[in-house]
Amino acid sequence: MARPDRSEVRPRSPEDPGDLESGFTDFFRSSYRMAVRYLLGNGLSLHEADEIVSEAQTALYGRWKAQGPPERPMAYLFAVVRNLLLRYYDERRVRDRLGGLDGLDIRDPRQEQELAAVEGWGEMNTLLSHLPPRQREILVLRYFGDLTTDEIAAIFGLEVGTVRAHLSMARRTLAALVEGDGSSA
Repeated sequence: MARPDRSEVRPRSPEDPGDLESGFTDFFRSSYRMAVRYLLGNGLSLHEADEIVSEAQTALYGRWKAQGPPERPMAYLFAVVRNLLLRYYDERRVRDRLGGLDGLDIRDPRQEQELAAVEGWGEMNTLLSHLPPRQREILVLRYFGDLTTDEIAAIFGLEVGTVRAHLSMARRTLAALVEGDGSSA
């Protein structure tokens, strides 16, 4: 089955605001789930992932309206999502250093339960935690975000061969972990 070229979801005429709106709406629909899956693969809850993707889509929409769609919209979106994820991790580290804010947990427990209900999710997260950060991000973008190696290379500014090498090393590491003791490490 041929994959649609998501990087080319663009309006026909940038001069017509209706085409801009339509182009962004089409892109939003084709990219939202992939971005959420990428964040879930990085250990966020559904609520946290939705918030980050919504913020990234809002930033992209502002750029889309002001300057037209970016050259590679998917790469642009995932670069924004990745930057927001890194900022989220920094903020979480600060909260943890301050002793946590147990009474102020903003996660939606219903969505946490939905995620926990996905069979094997906790085991998968445990396995992924054994990968170096770059390998984990690339693997998650490829298999959870459903991005091509070309799209991932554009996000990180890497050669496609380098992305493939990271994927290969990550798969070998995961296979060794699974075969090593028959559990999730």
